[in-house]
Amino acid sequence: MVNERFPTPTQGQLEGIGVGCFVQVSNSNNCYWVEVDSEDNDNLTGVVHTELETVNCERATVLLDRISFKRKQIVFLGCDRYCFC
Repeated sequence: MVNERFPTPTQGQLEGIGVGCFVQVSNSNNCYWVEVDSEDNDNLTGVVHTELETVNCERATVLLDRISFKRKQIVFLGCDRYCFC
């Protein structure tokens, strides 16, 4: 199911993600809006923003302050809403 408010990112958009971008990361059934603050090739790390809307998945069952993830775990971009891409 595609959410029209947050279109699925293209491969080019995923490759362009960097520090300062907000992305929604899916980890199993949990989702997190994350502000990317570090990148090392395909590995990204960022601050979890639990106050931001979560769509198409359950909210995280465990509250995290920070999370590390791979680009392939990004399901939505916050472009033009939470950041500019």
